[in-house]
This record gives sequence, C-alpha cells and structure tokens, in this order.
Amino acid sequence: MKRVLLLTVLIGSHFFIFAQHTPQWRQPYHQSLVMKLFLSIPDGKGGSIVAHDFSSALAIVKTVDQLTLGVPKIIYLVGWQYNGHDDKYPAFFAVNAALKRKEDATARESLLWLMEAAKEFHTTISLHINMTDAYEDSPLWSEYVDKDMLSKQADGSLLVIGNYNNKKAYQINYRQEWKNGYAQKRIDQLLELVPALKDAGTIHLDAWIARDSKGHAETMVTEAAYQQKVAGYWRDKGIDVTTEWVMDYMTGIVPYYWHFNGQSQAAYLEQPASLCTGSKMNPDLKQSDFGLEFLFGTSMYGENHFPDIRKKEDQSGWTTAFTKEFFLNYLQYHFLNRLERLRVEGVGQNRKAFFAGKVISSLADSTVEQDNRVLRRGNTVCFPVGWREDKSLAAFSTKQQSLQYSIPGNWNGVKRATVFNVTKEGLVKKGTVTISAGKIDIALEAGQPILMVPDLPMAVIGDTTRLQYPTVQKNAAHPAYHQALVMKLFMSQALFDGKFKRRDNGQTQVYLTAGQALDVIRRMDQLTLGIPKIVYLVGWQYNGHDSGYPAWFQGNEALKRKEDKDALESLRWLMREAKQYHTRVSLHINMFDAYEDSPLWETYIKENIIARKKDGSLLGGEWGYPISYAQEWATGYAQKRIDSLCKLLPIQEAGTIHIDAFHTWPPIPVQRADGTWGVDLEKKPTSTYLPFSVADETAAQKKIYAYWEEKGIDVTSEGVDFLREESFVQYQSMAWWFTGLDKYLQWPASVYTGGRDRSEWGRLFGTSMHGEEIIRQDPQQLTGFKTEFCLNTLVMYYLNRLERMYIVQQPGNKEVHFTGNVSTQLKGGRFRLKEGNNVMVDNQDLCMPAPWIGPDAMVAYSKNGYTSRVWTLPKAMQSYKTVHLFRVTQAGQEKIGEQKIRSGKISLSMAKDEMVLLQFHSHRIPVH
Repeated sequence: MKRVLLLTVLIGSHFFIFAQHTPQWRQPYHQSLVMKLFLSIPDGKGGSIVAHDFSSALAIVKTVDQLTLGVPKIIYLVGWQYNGHDDKYPAFFAVNAALKRKEDATARESLLWLMEAAKEFHTTISLHINMTDAYEDSPLWSEYVDKDMLSKQADGSLLVIGNYNNKKAYQINYRQEWKNGYAQKRIDQLLELVPALKDAGTIHLDAWIARDSKGHAETMVTEAAYQQKVAGYWRDKGIDVTTEWVMDYMTGIVPYYWHFNGQSQAAYLEQPASLCTGSKMNPDLKQSDFGLEFLFGTSMYGENHFPDIRKKEDQSGWTTAFTKEFFLNYLQYHFLNRLERLRVEGVGQNRKAFFAGKVISSLADSTVEQDNRVLRRGNTVCFPVGWREDKSLAAFSTKQQSLQYSIPGNWNGVKRATVFNVTKEGLVKKGTVTISAGKIDIALEAGQPILMVPDLPMAVIGDTTRLQYPTVQKNAAHPAYHQALVMKLFMSQALFDGKFKRRDNGQTQVYLTAGQALDVIRRMDQLTLGIPKIVYLVGWQYNGHDSGYPAWFQGNEALKRKEDKDALESLRWLMREAKQYHTRVSLHINMFDAYEDSPLWETYIKENIIARKKDGSLLGGEWGYPISYAQEWATGYAQKRIDSLCKLLPIQEAGTIHIDAFHTWPPIPVQRADGTWGVDLEKKPTSTYLPFSVADETAAQKKIYAYWEEKGIDVTSEGVDFLREESFVQYQSMAWWFTGLDKYLQWPASVYTGGRDRSEWGRLFGTSMHGEEIIRQDPQQLTGFKTEFCLNTLVMYYLNRLERMYIVQQPGNKEVHFTGNVSTQLKGGRFRLKEGNNVMVDNQDLCMPAPWIGPDAMVAYSKNGYTSRVWTLPKAMQSYKTVHLFRVTQAGQEKIGEQKIRSGKISLSMAKDEMVLLQFHSHRIPVH
C-alpha cells in the first residue's frame, strides 16, 4: 500500500509448498477484479482526513460496477479503523467514527451495512489490516512490550521499520506473538467486531514482511514459519489471506498479491493463475520483468484512480482513466487466466506466450490472437466478457476507428447483435449490427467502451431450460423493487350508484385515516424487521378510490388529522414520518379514467381528450370513461396534471408512483343477448373519433413514462402486458400483478418484478405479497400479514438476490436453480427451498437468512407449529457458536432464549403462526 520495498524471498524447499491441485480458495481471485479503496488517514490532531465515508464508498462501488459490466469484485477498505490508515496497530478493534452514515447509530453498523449493500453490485467488501506494525499510541503497546512481542536489534533496542503518520512503526515478532496467543486473539476479536468477514472469506494483510530479530537470535526463516501459522489460522476461520508482496514460501497458502513483481516467468508457467495471482507490478521496482504483465495479463490497482481528498487536482473525470485501464488490462487478464499456460518462446521483447485454445500473446507487436482471430492489437481490444452468461463481447480503443472482427465460435448462427455504450450510469443502447460471413463491423469512438450482445435463442435441453437474459437498458434508475416489500394501503372508497361508476354519490367509506395509516406502517415495520418498504396510498383523493379522475388536486378531507389544516398537509406528514419505519410512501393514481363529476370533466370534453365513438358520442368504460393518452399529451394536459401533483405532494422525494390500469386500450362493458354483461378486451384504438392508432397511444404512454422520469419519479403499474402492445420494460420495473412463466424467462428480478403471482412458477421464482386486503379487513391485528410476509416476501427477497440459472419441468415436478447452489422445488404438492441438500423452506415452515438485517440474522416461521425440528444452517452461518432467539410481533421483539450451535445445526420448537428472529453470535476472546 504505502511502502516501495523489494522483499527478498526465501529460497528453501522446506518453505515451498508444491501444490498438486489448486486449493479451494474462498474467492476466485484470478477471475475477480481485486482493488483497494482508501477511506481515511489520521490528521495528526486526533481526528481524520476522510477521502470517503461508508456512504460515498458505496457510490464508488455502484459506479465501478456499471463501468466493469458487473464483474465479480473484491474491495479492501483502507483506513477503516480508529482515525484511519496505519493508526493504532497492532489493535484493530474500533471502526473510524468519522466514516459513519448519519442514519446509523455507530460506524460499525455503517461498515456492516456497506459490506451487505455492496453485494448487490457484484462486490465483496473486506478489510485492509496490518499484522506487522506496532505504534506507541496503540491500546496494545504496553502489552506487546511487556510480553516481548516486538522484534529487536542486536543491542536489544526495538526494531524500527518505518515512520508513518509521523510515528515510528515497530516490527511485531511473529513467533513471540503466536506463542503468547495474541495473533490468534486479535484475529478472533476482529471477527467478532466484523462477523461479515466470514462471509467475505478474504482479508488483506498490508506489508506482511518477515525480518530477522537479532535481539532474539532469530532469523527471517523462523519468522516466515510463523507467518504460515497465522495464515493457517485465518484459513481455519474460513478466510483467505492476501497480502502486498510475493513470497515463494507462501505458494498454496496466499492466493493473491497486491504487487506481483516477485513472480518470475518460470513461476507463471509452473503456477496457474487460480493458484497464485496479483494486481500489477509496482513500476518503481525497475529490475522487474514488466513484459510478463502483457504476456500473461495484468489487472489494475483501481485505488490510484478513485477520488481522494488528499489529491489537489480536479478528480471529476476519474472514471475516464479507470475505464481505460480496466478495458485495456483487466479484459485480457481475465481472458488469459481462464486458459492453461503452455510455454513461452523467444527472449526479451520478442517473447510469445502460448496458451490452450490456440491463444498466443506477443510482446513484440502487442497482440493477442485466438486461432488467428485478433483479440488485441496495441490499444485496441475486443475480448469475450467471460463473467457474463450472454456470450457478449467488449471492445475498446484509445483512438477512433472501425474494424472488422471475426466472431467467436459460440456466436455461430447469430445474425445480429445489440450494441451498448458502457457508461458510469450503465449500458446505453447504441443500436444493432448484423453478422455477415462470420464477421462483424465495429465502430469505436476513442475512449468509449462498447458491449456487443448476440441475439441468441433461449437454450432448451430436454426438460431443462437455461436462462440467458438479454441486456435491458433502462431509461432511468429505479428503486430496487426486487429487494423491497411493495404494497398498497387502501385509505378510502368513493361510493356510487348504479352498475357502472360514472360519478360519486357524495359518500366516502374510510378504512384508514392518515394517522391510522402511520400506525399500521409502524406495526408492519415491526413485523417485517425493518425490511425496505414502498407503500402506495389508494383513495387518498376527493371522496376516495376512483374519485375525481382525471383530476388529482385535492385530498380526501375525511383522512385528515385534526391538527392539520387539510388532508394534503396530513398526507405530507404521513409521507415524511413513514421514513423512520423504513418506508417510502407515495400515491396510487389513474391516468386512464375520467368521471362526470371531476373538476376537469368539462375541459377534457372540450379538448376531446375523453374517448368518443366514431359518431362523436362518449365511450363508457368499465370504470368511468377512458381518455386518449395521445390527445392528452398533444394538448399538454398530461404534463399539466403531472406538474400540479408534484407541487402538491413530495412525490419526487418518494421517487416512485403507481399508475393504476395504465392500459393501452380500454376494457369496454358489453351487454349480451341474454341481458348479462361481459367485458370486451379486444385490441383497438381508444378513441375512434380521433386519428390515433393503438401504436400512437403506446407512443404517448412512453412519453408519459419519460416525463415522470424527468421529474425523478419511477412509474410502477398494475400489469405487465395486459391490454397493452408491449411491457414497457425500458420504463417500468414493477407490476402489481406479475404472472406467467414467460415473464420470468424474459427478465431477471432486478429488471422487472411483481407484487404477487399466485401461480406455481411464482412460488418457485419467489413472489411477494399484496397485503392491502389484509390491512383493510383487520387493521388492528393484521391477521394473516405475518404468514404472507414470511412464506412469500421473505423467500422472494432471498431468491431475488441470486442469479437464475435454469428451470426443470417434468411430470409432477418443477424446479428453479439459482447461483449459490440454491434451488426451489415443487414436487407432489410439496414446496422446498434448499441450499445444496440443506432445507431452508419446507412447505409452510422455514428457517432462512434475513439479509437486509445483516449477515448474522435469520428468520424462522411456522404456520401450523412443530416441536424439536432440527435445521441445518446455511454454510455462512455454521461458524457461529451461539444464537439468540426473539419472538417477533407487531409490538416488537421479545427475547425468548438462546442456544448453542452444534455441528452447524439448531433445534427449534415453534407455536402456530409464530415468527422468530435468530441473531447469531461468536464467542469473544478478549485481548487484554
């Protein structure tokens, strides 16, 4: 990290481990982008200079994930402890308070939040620590001196190895520390402080260098042997050790080095990248063989590009340099690391490296070829994106140019590909290109990477369908609906007379006032253990649900709190106060219906916005009268009512709104010959009196979506493609009803998800709950809410974090398989969710992780109850020693006991309709 040193590696076969097989590392380092992120450093005055707090760190993670096309990433946080980098070692038992998010109680809570939140962006967050340095201001200084755990010079004075933060750094004696048990103690205590490290499975030890201790008559060789013991102790805890400098005696023990200068050409050929790899060679070590970086591929540091307050220059364009290095370095590194290394021919700058698959990298002309197909020439590259499953290619050049590229074999039969620009905001669709005679023409702009995704049919093999999702470019960012409980709250109903509603009768039926709604939200938050929630208010306006449309300019005064001047003030209060209960509150509105008593009725009649038949008479719909989106947009009234609503209520702050019945053509009631009524769902123009086609109405809907987006408001709606020409996937990411296997086969949950799907496939892929009817029927007890949440939303939340791999359809058996060896199965009417062979959900009983709480939390639930059922814990939980149990009710949590974890298993007894929170803990070994 900070030192420019050349470590003299040991040459001794008793330290060199000849691995016959690659160890089972916890992370695939050779197929991951491994970086550091600098957070803070002491300011010398007892405080910190902060480059990034935990909130801005996640912003960096998000941006990097967009630029790197979702490549698996490992990021080590530098300066997370005490007042920052290199502070207070050998202690590392406090998180820097200056990095805390304002919404968290402690900096530790913020760190754990970041480690969990980063997973959504294909990123494992871990820590950068030091097990070599000791400082006089450390809480452990006197103990390390008293117990003789610092190395010494021949004259008995302590060995000083540097000066950092204007403080002397002393060398810890690895042997003495190990024999006193302090290396083990501080590892254990760090894992208690940050239990998520076990999930990360990796940690970075900065400047982990063995040195002689002449005052102990001890050689570097002895110290190296104790380094191996420390690494073994980390491995016993399920955590790989990575470090700064290459050490040949750590082969098979350390999988990754920050500086890879110590690796020789012979070592590259003897050791596959899966056994030992590194980021880059430190350019300051001039004697290094830098040609090896191109021949075998090199990664990138990343840290040198990230914004840092200590740098004085303008850093707003940091993504440009990051993008260039990623596409010129990492793509080649990732590609070559997947191949067997065969040999090197030539010497010096004339060397060529040969790999399996007829791949050759040539140093002389800076080319990489595969079976005579050029993948790189100089600073122009086009490599397969091996971590994506869509067989895509990424291309980049430092200069503008056009080139013809021979397609890879897995593109055979492909006729065209979709091209996207890769930006920090995500993929932006550029167009399509056709393949002719096995070649594709690529137009590159200088410094602008592109992604090319082949148009491939879905692969169906026997009873197995493998999921190959095409890339969808959203027009704007949207809330993570797939990781939230999205619900409606039914506030009030406007009553009407007659069979079909055309106007209100002046009466309103209130189900929840604004004050009662907040109380329900508070109790829902208790039952859902703080899961992120989005709640749309139904019947907030005029006399209630379906009242006053197309106007949205008045709240239902029956919902008002007595202390507010009007209903709109009460709604603003509700939207504001709900945030403390992990809830965004927004509105349920309608843009298709019009009623005769609406304040806008006469205006919309005059402007011909309300649909008419060819003879000019009004067209009555199933509810009210349908309007023409195209006409409303052309006259500017759609924009006007959107603008007006945004001024009345803080919808932009909520960032989402629900448009009910946002159909493209209307359902029309028709009377049958026998006098009964049915509904005509035929595709047809809304208003045949106007010149607009169905396609015109569809185009107008897109303009409406986009107009909401310009306001920073994402639109959800009732359906996906019911009474519509298309799903509007570029604009919409959540539908209240989401039913049909075809939906799951088209899009991952992060692209398009739903509120409820009562089908078998909904159960298998994961479906949420509606909850609206439960609350309307029983707002006090919320009877049935707990069941729906646990058996549906909890499962949905967990499965939506995983990638869908394939489905199986057999007589009497359906399965969905996900990453992480997770699967769901519906066989003989029995539903199961498993990790490997371990059952987490068995019909109406479950015991499974609750990731939004943290990596050390699970929820157990039983609809009918049971006695002494043994659950095998998920692998990530099996290293814990103790679990505390809390009964969950809408009044809060009540501790009901704790138990030891034995062989990765726990035994539970559950009452009928009981929900229990499981909080896991490790035994703490204090460092005195």
